[in-house]
Amino acid sequence: MDEATRVAERMTDPEASALKVANLVNLYPKISHSFIRREIQALESHGVVVRRYAIRRTSEPLVDDADREELAKTERLAEAMKLALSTADSELTSMGGRARERVLRMHDVRREAAKLKGLFARYAR
Repeated sequence: MDEATRVAERMTDPEASALKVANLVNLYPKISHSFIRREIQALESHGVVVRRYAIRRTSEPLVDDADREELAKTERLAEAMKLALSTADSELTSMGGRARERVLRMHDVRREAAKLKGLFARYAR
């Protein structure tokens, strides 16, 4: 695809040229977060694209349909990172012993994984 085509597509795609923001909270949605939902809806009504991120999922039941809709739109970072770490480990395992050890030494993956594991233990409760 040439540059002129890419520019033309961006100009005709409202989301490509829209202002994009992220909403990051520890838990979302929650019953007590209706004010956040209203703020997000107000931004979106003005054409702003809002990505929703939560560290973890709330454990309380969602009784409001709007909260259930927000849950479907929200990415939970702890779950995504756990998946990424497990995938990385399986990929390293499939490399074989010597290649795996070399990669681990070069990138110190074990130390970084230990730090992330500590973060998840603290936030995923």
